[in-house]
Parts: sequence; C-alpha cells; structure tokens
Amino acid sequence: MMCSRHNLSGIFCLSVNIFSKYTSKNFLSTYNVNSKITEDISHLYSKSSRLDSNIGSHKHSRLKFNKEQQYVIDLVVNKQESIFLTGAAGTGKTVLLRELIEQLKRKHGVQNHISRHENRVLVTATTGLAAYHIGGQTYHSALGLFSLIKKNPKTKTKNLNSRKITVWKQCKVLIIDEVSMMEAGILDLIDRTARDIRKNSLPFGGIQVILCGDFFQLPPVDNKSLKQITKKYDEINGEIDASIVNERKELPPCEYAFKSKVWNQAFKHCVSLSTVYRQLDDPEFVTCLNELRLGIVSPKTKELMKRVGANSYNTRSDVVTLFATRKETNEHNSKILKTLTGPEVIFKACHGGKLKETEDYNLINKSSMLEDSISLKIGSKVMITKNIDRTLYNGTAGTIVGFTKGVTSQSENNLFGKLDNYHGVQTDSIAMEAIEHDASSKLVVQFDLSDVTDNFVKKSENFNEPTEQKEHLYPVFEYYNSKLCEFRRRVIMPETVTTTTSVGKSVIHWKTQLPLISAWGLTIHKSQGQTYNSLKCDFSQFFAVGQAYVALSRVKSTKNLVVENWDPRKVVCDNQVIEFHKKHVKDLDLLVESKTTTNVTQPK
Repeated sequence: MMCSRHNLSGIFCLSVNIFSKYTSKNFLSTYNVNSKITEDISHLYSKSSRLDSNIGSHKHSRLKFNKEQQYVIDLVVNKQESIFLTGAAGTGKTVLLRELIEQLKRKHGVQNHISRHENRVLVTATTGLAAYHIGGQTYHSALGLFSLIKKNPKTKTKNLNSRKITVWKQCKVLIIDEVSMMEAGILDLIDRTARDIRKNSLPFGGIQVILCGDFFQLPPVDNKSLKQITKKYDEINGEIDASIVNERKELPPCEYAFKSKVWNQAFKHCVSLSTVYRQLDDPEFVTCLNELRLGIVSPKTKELMKRVGANSYNTRSDVVTLFATRKETNEHNSKILKTLTGPEVIFKACHGGKLKETEDYNLINKSSMLEDSISLKIGSKVMITKNIDRTLYNGTAGTIVGFTKGVTSQSENNLFGKLDNYHGVQTDSIAMEAIEHDASSKLVVQFDLSDVTDNFVKKSENFNEPTEQKEHLYPVFEYYNSKLCEFRRRVIMPETVTTTTSVGKSVIHWKTQLPLISAWGLTIHKSQGQTYNSLKCDFSQFFAVGQAYVALSRVKSTKNLVVENWDPRKVVCDNQVIEFHKKHVKDLDLLVESKTTTNVTQPK
C-alpha cells in the first residue's frame, strides 16, 4: 500500500457516499483560490486591447503582448533597468512577471534550479502564495533575512552562512512580488546588505531589482507590538528580565516600501498596467473597482452595490465569505462546521516558552499563524497557514477528505509525501471505531512535546530523554495543484513555530499545531492575490485602507457577488499612496486627476 512509506497504519473514509458528497472537486469549482488570472493564459493574451468603452468587444488573436507589456519587457530585459511594476487588481501583473522571469533567466544563462547560475535571477515574493505563482520563494528565505535582523548593524553580514553570501554575490536580478506588503525598513536592509557584501556603492550593490505590487491594496502588516516584545529582550542580550516583562517601547511606524531611503535612488521607472482581465466581461464592475481603488463612491457604484446586495446566488455555505476580522471569520466557520454531518475531530495545540503566563506571551500566542484549537470534519474547507514545501504553501486551499491513523516520526522526511490511489485503500478499522462510535461524537487530539518539530525548542525545553511517540489521527488534505493541473492529497502533520530573541536566541514562545485554518470564511488579508468564481463580502467591520477594494476585486463578475452590510464610508484610500502615484507612476495620472473632475460622491 502506498501509505506504508509514511509509517501510517491506514487511511479511512466514512463511506463512499460521504466521500462523494464532500469531494473537493465540487468544492473547488466555486472555491478555486489557485485559479489566478494565469489559469487561461491564451484567453488573457488574446484580449490585449486597452480598457476603454469598447471593453466588451475584444477580438481573439494570436498569443501576444500589448504595447504596455512590450514596453515593460524592453525596459527590463533589453535595457536592464530596475523598475516598479504596478496596476489594478486583475491587470495581469503576475502573468507579465512570469514572462519577465523567463526572459531574464534565458538572458543570464539560468536553465534550471540545479544550474550553477541559478542565483543570477532570484525570484521572490513577500508571501508564500505569491512566490508559488511565480515559481520562487519568500524573500526572507532566499536572502537569509532572518539572520540579518540583528542588534548590531556592524556585524549583520557575519550572521549569514557562506551559501547565502554566495547568493548575494552571484545575484544579477532580484525580483520581489507583492511589494506593497513589505515595510520600507526591509527594503533598505536589503539595499544596505547588498552594497556591503558586494562592495558596491550603487543601489542594491548594482543588482537590477524588479518590484511588483499595488499600493492601493492592503498596506504592510504592522507587527509593532510583537517587535516591541522582542526588541526589549534583544537590548539586554536576549535575557528574560522580569522587570521588563509586559513593558512597551515605542517603535517607528510601519511605512510603505516607497518611503524607503533607497526608493528614489533605485526606481526611476514606475509603470502601471491599465488593462483589467479578471473582470473583462463585466465593464461596469471594472469602472466601479477603479473608483473604489481611489476611495471614490459614485452614484453608479452605489446603485451597483445595492444590486449585488440583493443577489441570492452566493447564499450557499460553500461560497467563500470575506470578513475584516478574525473574530467574525471564526464565528462564520464554526457555524458552517456544525451543519456538516459526521463526527468531529478537534486538534489542540501545545505551546510554551520563557514568557509563559505573561501578557507578552499571550500577545505572541494570539498572533501566531497556528491556532490553539482546530475542529475538522470530512468535508471541511481549509487553508494551509505555513510554507511547508514547494507545493504546499501559506494560502493553499482545499478540503479534508479523510483522516489517517499513525505515529509522528519527525525523522521521516517523506511524511508529507503524495497519497496515490487513495480511493482504493481499505478502511482502518481501529480509526473507524474511534471516530464512528457516535455520529455526534467529538474526538480530541492533544499534541504534546513528542510532536514538536523544532530541535532548538527541544533543547530549550530540556528534552533530556526521548519522548514516547503517540498515535494520533491526522487529516488528509486534498487540493488542486495548478502547475501540475491535478488534484493531490497529503497527510497534514503538526508544525512548530517559534519566536526567539535576535540576540542570545532565547525561545520566548513556541507552538505546535496543524498548519490549518477553516476557510469557508477568510479575512481579507488571507484573500489578497486570490481569484474567486463566487464570493460574499460582509462590510460590517471593514475599517482599514484598501480593504473594500481588495475584497471586491477578488471576484470575476458581479453576477456571482453578494455584498452584505454595504457602507460607502468603509471605502478608504490612503492619501500617501495617491500622492506617490501622482508624482512617480506613469499612466495613472489621468485616473488620479479624475478624482477631482468626475461627478462623484466622496464618502466622508
């Protein structure tokens, strides 16, 4: 049996009927978070005309790039300029970025990942999801930034291992996608490090840098509270001093990347794509989104929001609903979970660290990417919350199609291996008894120290003797791999995340849990970069800049959109971003000017 290589005793499914009822192929037809605009590239490029009043009358043609895209390709590949590429949601930034990557790799002799020239073109993004879609990795991982963020600036580069030093020295082109989610300080850190390692005073040490993103979408996440906690322990060499526990220190505000010191030196070319492909067949919706992007609510937009509020198409529970807060999201997911038939398996985290039982610890634990408790049933819609490997990354969505009974074995690297012929495996009778004893029963899986995957945590917790490995049930996750164009299944095992001081490496918090969240409802941050065929947005608690625009622009058409609790006052745009675009971004000046000349109503 294929599962034997995973040291698992078997896979089970409640019944063929239940499995069919909850198969994720049906689910993914409406919840296809991986179907970005690249899902039909030939269709995208056949509609290459500029967005205008004739948006609905595009004619199909051979695969080609429009003039805007060709201009960018020439600027990047032929003239080797550093640029910032932007554009509204759904304008094909990722598709163009992929083309740039392909041509740059050919130009610099990068043939594959095992090439000795692979570091010449570094493909990165601020999130695992964005990195996956362009065939790269997070910039933290690629550049070793976690090792660079230290107390003493003079010794920063000494913290990098020789392999990372080689990466910095060999790099000719650095690509960073979703740069709108990067802090200005991080971009300056990359610049300073590159100049230092490469002994070159030019911006980024002479590396050509391609930034891509949309500052009108969600701003960088401000983790000021968490930074305050680690910073104060760094200042006393990583020691945990009871006198400063729960003490707060002021830190500089979180700034957009274009506020970095290096921006004006390095990026003379800031260009914006104009053609919207995601909502190409709904020109009225495109006009609405272009207004909302700038914080504008015209009478036509109000009328459109009123109409979609009356839609009934998306009242089904399997359609994704976007919320502003985790509290709303959790309540929504719990409500839908109760409607599923069959027993429930509850996975409880274990956690610890030197700050345990303090306010500082509670704050870190609450902000962790891992949940304290996860409740799952067969048919649960879930999302991965941690980068695991090149095919399972933060943002991968799918369905729980079963559970497997086995023993944790952290020494086995293939524990996450693909499950082939899953439909044909026999039922695990022991697991069936455990979960089917009562159709309304709740089986609790409590992780403990034996499930911890981080060796540094084990040392910090003084694991003097080997802990007994316990037998647990683990969920079987089915998801669609858009690169391979196939459905795949994986056993999801617990992961350990840590928060340590930069100096002294004191583990102030750690947690072990399945890297999953329920995903019938998601926060807007979790939806950025996604495309949905059907969507519901609840405006009740919208409060931040860009939230309304990001949420509504995830769906392809208003035909499959429902907006609840619509409030034009929740449409907010940051004036800093508008001013930046007015001064620096080509091709957007007319759109920005229309904010004051068009007959619109600006929410107060």
